[in-house]
Amino acid sequence: MFGRYKFEVIYTGNALKTMVLGSRDTVLSFGVVGVDGIVVTTPDEMARELDKSISSGNYSVIMVEEGIALSIEEKINEYRRKKGMIIVEVPSRFTMYKEKDFQEFLKKVLGVRI
Repeated sequence: MFGRYKFEVIYTGNALKTMVLGSRDTVLSFGVVGVDGIVVTTPDEMARELDKSISSGNYSVIMVEEGIALSIEEKINEYRRKKGMIIVEVPSRFTMYKEKDFQEFLKKVLGVRI
């Protein structure tokens, strides 16, 4: 029937589970809506927890706080390319909002220009 669509999401277990890595404020904010989170304060901590979270296989989407993730951007892009992970940078309450160029983002992540 025109105008009606049926969408199905097929997943196994925790395939669509989301988590956030960031400051206490960021983790608590996402925790209110049921998102798992780990408080990290340095890029090294974030890299270590990102490794653990990806290795666990429990999450399909990982959000990382933009200010902390900036120093490990190459590692994050490598995970996106090699492991197919969805890793999204989210602003903290201290970072200035800036509009993202998604074509440039895809070029960095996928290595192709769209």
